[in-house]
Amino acid sequence: MRNLKDRVLNSIKGNKKDIKISVVVLTYNTEIEGLKNLMASIDKQTMNKDEYELVFVDDGSTTDTYERLQEFAKARSNMTVKQIENSGWGSRPRNIATQMAKGEYILYLDHDDTVFPEAFERVYNFGKENNLDVVSGKEVRTNGWSWGWKQFSENNPHAEEMGIECLLPMTPHKFYKREFLLEHDITFDDGARVLWEDVYFNSKAFIHGAKVGILADYPTYYWIATGANNSSSFGRDPHEKWNQINKLFNFFKDNIKEQRDLDFMLTHWYRSRVLGILGQWLLKNNNERIDIEFNYARKLAEELIPAYISDNLDKNNQVKDYFLRLGDLESLKKLAQIDAGITALSYVDDAQFEEDKLVFKTVTKMTYEDKE
Repeated sequence: MRNLKDRVLNSIKGNKKDIKISVVVLTYNTEIEGLKNLMASIDKQTMNKDEYELVFVDDGSTTDTYERLQEFAKARSNMTVKQIENSGWGSRPRNIATQMAKGEYILYLDHDDTVFPEAFERVYNFGKENNLDVVSGKEVRTNGWSWGWKQFSENNPHAEEMGIECLLPMTPHKFYKREFLLEHDITFDDGARVLWEDVYFNSKAFIHGAKVGILADYPTYYWIATGANNSSSFGRDPHEKWNQINKLFNFFKDNIKEQRDLDFMLTHWYRSRVLGILGQWLLKNNNERIDIEFNYARKLAEELIPAYISDNLDKNNQVKDYFLRLGDLESLKKLAQIDAGITALSYVDDAQFEEDKLVFKTVTKMTYEDKE
């Protein structure tokens, strides 16, 4: 009798489909409309529901978020909900959910974003066909990108050959092979306030030799910018902010061994997070705050950014880098005032298809103080 029971149980187990995708979502006082939109996008997936799972970890919400999640779970047999004591940041909930997950690939989906209907099916097939550790699916935003577009120009199953820039934009909105993360102990840096934890996470994946593929022929992830971002609070305390920036640059220098990749990350983050404040920001803040940030920026440039990195910058940022290293704050302010008077508008002059590509011809007009 026991042998028969074992055979039945083994048969049931053998017929059960493996979970292909684990969707990990952390929540904290999440708006119900955002949750409804997220769940609606999941329910529209073309992948069979028994082939993916939802793992929600609530970070000790003080609203009825956890109860709402339990209601959603009642109608979905593939959904698991867990609540933990508030950690104050997204890292711990994600790490816990990763341990709970059973899927071959994990997607870290933010609680106010959505996915496109064929995302799971297309990503999984692309990942399996190419034996990928990370699939970076095309990501779109409500307010557009100022960087990270060129990565999605075409499908690339060997994207790691590009170097670490293949993981731009370094959001966690990618599909990671769970076994790869567990094998290399790749986790989100824990703590109450860890700025750019997604950058550390993606950098660690690349450093450990992830085989990366870019899926560009179908949008997979919709990043809905609501303005409710924990990282925005760091700007209030310049000392904490620059401590975090220095920590990130030191991580790059201590862990990225290939010079090409190190130079790329230093250039990218120096341009965006250091030189980026030496423009219009200088005209909008009080002198005390400007002096504090300028001194931090100059110290970081002197200690962590090799002078040759300037060669990788555009001309405007090369000038900023020069004045920063020189300690010439007044010239930077004058440059910001000049920039404030310049406008550039582009117009489409012609558009036509050439084979399978839409080609634009544009005309750009630049004015300075309303004069061409």
